[in-house]
Amino acid sequence: MNRNLLFTVWTFFVITSVLEAKVYFVKQNTTGEGSSWEDAAGDLNSILDIASFGDEIWVGNGVYKPTQGTNRNISFRLKDGVKMYGGFSGTEKLLIQRNWRKNKTVLSGEIGTKALLDNSFSVVYMLNTSSETLIDGFIISDGCANQNGFIGQSRNSGGGIYINGAGIKQISNPEIKNCFFLNNFASYGGAIYNNAMNGGIANPTFIDCLFSNNQAEIDGGAFFNDGRVQGQADPVLRGCSFQSNEATFGGAFMNQGTGGEAHPILIKCDFENNVAYDKGGALFNLKKNGRAYITCDLCRFTDNIPLIKTIFEEENLAQLKEDD
Repeated sequence: MNRNLLFTVWTFFVITSVLEAKVYFVKQNTTGEGSSWEDAAGDLNSILDIASFGDEIWVGNGVYKPTQGTNRNISFRLKDGVKMYGGFSGTEKLLIQRNWRKNKTVLSGEIGTKALLDNSFSVVYMLNTSSETLIDGFIISDGCANQNGFIGQSRNSGGGIYINGAGIKQISNPEIKNCFFLNNFASYGGAIYNNAMNGGIANPTFIDCLFSNNQAEIDGGAFFNDGRVQGQADPVLRGCSFQSNEATFGGAFMNQGTGGEAHPILIKCDFENNVAYDKGGALFNLKKNGRAYITCDLCRFTDNIPLIKTIFEEENLAQLKEDD
């Protein structure tokens, strides 16, 4: 198939997807089919199952759980090209009318008992999602990926969101915007695990997000970025805040590029009161036969324990590196 024909097929696919795109409506304590606020669905996962590329999901304020049962493996699974917005009161006609700060929309892993240890492993799971995929305006809380196992498994990594682009020819580059990640726990990446290992690509974008009171038992209290084994993990975080997160290594952020590439770019991000029990109160960088480095542009570091070693360049551009 030549390039012109490929371009024509792709263009047709995109145009068709846009023309057929739908907006689904979800509201707490309703039983509709999701065609309008008056017919809103109450089960967010049922709408995620039927949504397709180009569709939007508008979610009203309230608390939503991946399951009403106790199966910890169940997450909210967002498909490629689906845009999911929270922060609606349930009467809006236009997206611009929502107020996501006022109308709090919570995706919660608090299933089973009130104890943390039986919560959902990952509240949200994203597999091979492109940059056309969006989560915007949610509080994502109380995930608990606490099972034993090798690093990067879905049961021990990414209590808030597990972004999976691992494997040859696999790509996951979603956008996460205006989200608060609160009180999530994992062995690796309390709130976020970004997985590009084994030849994959995972370059998500985070805009204006807050990471607070997340904890990792081992690495990356809020965020674990994994580009190991020929992976490419180059996320961009802009205007994000990391507050009071904890881990053994990398109280807020762990960057791991062993045998691959891991290059997060952090722009105007704040790191405050994060704690590492061993090294890297805010950031910890590990390369070991790979390329791992963190670019910080106009970032602020306040009262992180222990303090990281920072090399500042012109215009407050920092390249942060740790020895193997």
